[in-house]
Amino acid sequence: MIEEDFDTYPNFSLLEFYETGGAIERMKKEVFDNIQVLRSELGVRIDLLSTTGGRHEPNSRHYKGEAVDIYIHGAFRDDYLLETFLNAGFRGVGFYKNAGGVNSYHLDIRRKFTFWRGVKRVGETRWRYSDLVVF
Repeated sequence: MIEEDFDTYPNFSLLEFYETGGAIERMKKEVFDNIQVLRSELGVRIDLLSTTGGRHEPNSRHYKGEAVDIYIHGAFRDDYLLETFLNAGFRGVGFYKNAGGVNSYHLDIRRKFTFWRGVKRVGETRWRYSDLVVF
């Protein structure tokens, strides 16, 4: 991506992206196209938590510009969110809940559809992962 690409997104600013510590030139435009669709569909504030910057696993899609972590303001059922994420164009979807009960979401544009859940309990430093089961 280049900075001028942000002119095409009514719900984004460059400052919002740079606050994640990301490198714009590494980010894939498809990710922001999909986030724009998501923001329009949900109609609520969505905070970018992480893009290409931050600490991730060594081969993380974040470093390739193919992933974002987000926080969604508002309450939505997991099944509705998963459907909305997929309809927006994401194929990798992680639902996370930290020790404080805060939900965040990992979204990426990998080729294969993959869904998971991560939980971190009080006193734990690492995430516990499981397959995502949505009712």
